[in-house]
Parts: sequence; C-alpha cells; structure tokens
Amino acid sequence: MQAKKPWEVRHLDTMEMWKFGDYKHYTRLELLAAVFGIPTSKDGIDGSQVNSTFYHENDLEKIKKNTAP
Repeated sequence: MQAKKPWEVRHLDTMEMWKFGDYKHYTRLELLAAVFGIPTSKDGIDGSQVNSTFYHENDLEKIKKNTAP
C-alpha cells in the first residue's frame, strides 16, 4: 500500500463547521468545551488576569489552580 500525500487525504475541517458562515478564523475553546460538555480549567481566571494576580495579589496558587489542566 502506498502512502497518500497530504493533499490526497480527504478530511473534514471542523473549523469551517464551527464558524457558521462567520468571517473569523477561530472559535473559543471554552465555547466548544461547553457545547460538548467537556470540563475546562478556564472557570477561574483567564490569561489576561495572570499578570495582576501574580504581581498585585501575589497569589501563585490561584494561578496554578485555575489555569493548569
């Protein structure tokens, strides 16, 4: 059996499905996790809050607890 070249492999681009005709090139992972009922570690803080949590609150444990998978 001969290996197929990448352009010969038929695939379904799930990004095209989740865009729903929108022009953006991304879908938030939190949205997909919620749709599929997959638990996410993003319930506490998001990346934009890490800096102030670390430097202003000095709370490394909060960052580790709420951002680690």
